[in-house]
Formats: sequence, structure tokens, C-alpha cells
Amino acid sequence: METIHTKENKKFIKYFWGVLVVVALVYFFLHGKHNQNVQTNVNATSSTITEEDYTSPDTYAYSVDLLNALNSYHYASARDISLAADQDANSVLMNIIALLLEQNRNLSDGNNFISKYTSHSNQIISTSAKGCIAGSMLLVKANDDLIAFFRNTDQSDPKFQQEMSYQMAEYGSKTKEGYKLIYISAPAIGYLYFEGAKSENPAGPIPYKISKDERNSLLKKMVEDFGEKIKQDDRNYLTAKTHNAVLLAVKQLMSYVAYDTYEESDFTK
Repeated sequence: METIHTKENKKFIKYFWGVLVVVALVYFFLHGKHNQNVQTNVNATSSTITEEDYTSPDTYAYSVDLLNALNSYHYASARDISLAADQDANSVLMNIIALLLEQNRNLSDGNNFISKYTSHSNQIISTSAKGCIAGSMLLVKANDDLIAFFRNTDQSDPKFQQEMSYQMAEYGSKTKEGYKLIYISAPAIGYLYFEGAKSENPAGPIPYKISKDERNSLLKKMVEDFGEKIKQDDRNYLTAKTHNAVLLAVKQLMSYVAYDTYEESDFTK
């Protein structure tokens, strides 16, 4: 998403809205509205993006609430169920269930910050909020499914370990998709931060649509809430070779407000 300021973003925008059509489908499905109206709603989401949708007086307010939501999502992701493996063997499953329930509470807290934006008149804001909530709901569903497995399966069954291995693999796949939706959807608000460049190699001041004070306020909040977490995530990457998806989304948002000029930024590199 770092080429968002250039003409090359046209292909990315088509891809992005294609992904968010899928997000919208997931959102409506998880809300029990998987019927003939779903396709109409999804088509409306993807086809009614107008010039007016690339500006909104609520951009800053949504951004603040989004960062609060991401903070809750990250806390959920940091409470990994592998932490329970260090406990006494007899209580491992109970500890895993407790961690999953805690994750669900964190995810729900995050959704509460942005749920009011799912019906926002600005399609970029509403679809970004729906995408983040859809991702978190996939995570909750994965947690609930794993909890149900542990509660309803006889641990003395000889096939338990084999079935558990399958369930854990499936759980990993589901959670990966959930966090991917959050990673894709959260930085979409960046489309409201600035105007598109008029050339493939822009120079000079970045044409922001939010004020300098709003940019500084958002950047300050990102650094205060996520700065040390991002540094630790970068250190972890050296050995784990994987990044936390929520923190990657925040890094994208940081890059959208941190620079005054194209020359300072990495948008055109």
C-alpha cells in the first residue's frame, strides 16, 4: 500500500475493493443476513464509491477510534494460547480456554470502538470498519470452535491427540484469515488522508486532506500506544520471521501521516 500516492494505485484500488467485497460478504453472513439482499448490499458497497467518498469530516474521529480498536485487537493477539503450554499439564486445556475467552473479550472491546461506523455514509469509513469487525468475528468464531472442541471431546480417547493436531491446524488457518482482514481493512482509511498524486513521480508537499494538527495527534497516539510494541515485533521478526498483522496495519497508518513531502516518504521508492 506504500504506492498509494501514484497513478499505479489504480490497479491496487481495484484489488482493494475486490477484497473488501469479500469482507462485506463475510460481515453480512456473520450477522445472519446471508440472503438475496446480501449481494445487493455488497454490490452497493463496491460500486457506489464516488469522489465525495474520498473526503469526510469524520476521518480523524474514525482514525482515533480505529487505533483504539487496533490496540484491543493487538492485546488479543498477544495473548497467544501457546502461553498456556508452560502450565501444569493437568490444567493446560483450562488455561487455553481461559486465554481464548480473554481474547474474545478483547476483540469485542475493539469492535465496540468502531461498530457505530459500519453504517457511516462514507463508504471508505464504513467498509473499513466492517472489514475490521468481520476479521475480529472470524477470530471469535475460531476461538469458540476450539473451546467447543476441548469441552466436548474425551481427552482419554486414543484419537484425541490426532484430532487435536487437526483442530489446532484449522484454528491457525482461521485466525490467519481473521487477522489478514484486519490488516487489509484498517489502513483503508489512508485513502481519506491525502489526494492522489497527479504524476508517477510526485515531488514536493504531500497533498493531505487532514490538518497538520490531526496528523501530529494521530502520529503521537500511534507512537505512544504502539511504538514499543512495533520495535519488539521487529526484533521478534529476526528469529520468528513473521510479523504481528495488527502492528503491520499500524505501521502502514504511521507511514501515511509521518511525512510532509514525497521526498521524505517512501511512497515512490
